[in-house]
Amino acid sequence: MAESLAFFKEAKAAETQGQRDRANRLHGSVFSLMQYRQNPRTRQIMLTQEQLDGGFDALKAMDVLDLHADVWQYRDTYNERGAADRTAKGWGDVQPGALVPLHDHAVIKLKLGCELTLRQVSDAFTIPSARVKLPRESMTDAPQGRGASMRAFLDLCAYLTHELAAGDDRG
Repeated sequence: MAESLAFFKEAKAAETQGQRDRANRLHGSVFSLMQYRQNPRTRQIMLTQEQLDGGFDALKAMDVLDLHADVWQYRDTYNERGAADRTAKGWGDVQPGALVPLHDHAVIKLKLGCELTLRQVSDAFTIPSARVKLPRESMTDAPQGRGASMRAFLDLCAYLTHELAAGDDRG
């Protein structure tokens, strides 16, 4: 876990002012998280199960965690947009249908009346704030109004098994 914590510290220190502002400004009660297990180019470990467990435990200790779900995905394939984005970023010639590296998607819902900033969630899970999103950032039609947090949580959970395309960030 030391390697993934070092990655987190480096990533946090390298955040732009805009990324820091976003992490400290945006807050909510439902969050989606996505992080690769290992950097495909450098092989540096970026996420461990211990980090995830520690994040869930930290939110429980704060008495704010209502519901959570996560899944390690190892059989995802790149769609056309994702493959083109990876190729453009210098990851080699990534083709649609190629396997996406092992990664975890998590969804968190806080108790009624509780809100945290992206930074608080990022720090709890020791993953970069850019990998923590609110439903309105990761869904094209985020629920609004009464019951929105539960609907957003359930929609994001459906994405964990790819029942919905919401939050499709295989890119």
